[in-house]
Amino acid sequence: MSDTDQHNEHPQDPARRAKPQRFGVREESSTRTPPNPMRNLRDPFAEVSVGPRSASRPTVALKERTEQKRPAIVGVPVTESEPEVAAPVAKSAANLHRAQTYVEPPVMRRPSYPAPGDYGRGPTLTEMALSGPGLAAIISAVCLAIIYFFMLQPARVTFSNFTERAPAIAAEAAAAIVPQLPTAPGENSVVGPPSVTAATIDAILAAYGSPAAGTGRIWVELGQQYQIDPAYAVAFFIHESSAGTNQGWAGIKPDGSTTHNVGNIICAGYPTCFNRFRDYPNWETGIEDWYKLISVEYIGGRGVHTVEQIIPIYAPSFENNVPAYVNAVNSLVRSWRAGGTGQ
Repeated sequence: MSDTDQHNEHPQDPARRAKPQRFGVREESSTRTPPNPMRNLRDPFAEVSVGPRSASRPTVALKERTEQKRPAIVGVPVTESEPEVAAPVAKSAANLHRAQTYVEPPVMRRPSYPAPGDYGRGPTLTEMALSGPGLAAIISAVCLAIIYFFMLQPARVTFSNFTERAPAIAAEAAAAIVPQLPTAPGENSVVGPPSVTAATIDAILAAYGSPAAGTGRIWVELGQQYQIDPAYAVAFFIHESSAGTNQGWAGIKPDGSTTHNVGNIICAGYPTCFNRFRDYPNWETGIEDWYKLISVEYIGGRGVHTVEQIIPIYAPSFENNVPAYVNAVNSLVRSWRAGGTGQ
């Protein structure tokens, strides 16, 4: 028989009633305080110290604090009935405030100026001028003034801009510049009065069978206007194209006519050109353009006036034999001055 059966059959068995029970419920007094898990929590800011350490306020490690105090919740007012909590709460609030003040960066604000009519003063004229739009207007005005100044400056070199005053202006410029240009020993200046006559020039051109024959007077008169010896002008013409008779001359057109370009002057913006050289309507225009080129570009613009100075620029060495060119021009002029008219 099992113990259960015995118990059921003998409910009033004294031995069994006296047997102690293994499990039971013990009633506690209702006046005992119920457990509160929040009591063991600690304020995280109670042990935090913000700011530099000093000897007057030593730091105590958290593990060394064994005293259990009731934690305070920030935001809950502390009553007079809990004096032991008042000090930690005040300290926690102070530390929290200091931490927030230390972490948050200062807010930068743009300065503002009161407008005229409001309190205080408005921006001055200087402040307005140095602001964005005012400064841009000043810079623009300065740039326009500089551009206008340079636009008023005369051009240093101008080719083939024929006017009634062109020969006189070139002659005046040459007369003012030439006395200031020294001639080195052994060099030959192209500046000066005619050293050959118009008849001599006609004879020279006729001897070459030149299509410009009979233009001796034009060479001499233009030479006098530009104060350049016409003997050198004719010598350049002969060396460049054999006085217009060389079959390889770039101035010969397919129909047999010529460009009247006595010096093979490159087009360089001239209104009428043939291939890469200027094309003139007649001999007089072509001859004058050569005089003007030497007077304005070389004598007035570069300050060079001798054959030895002009030819290295006029006929550079990458496409010409400069010493042979210089020697040919000087030899022709010397022979003509001595009375010769041949080649």
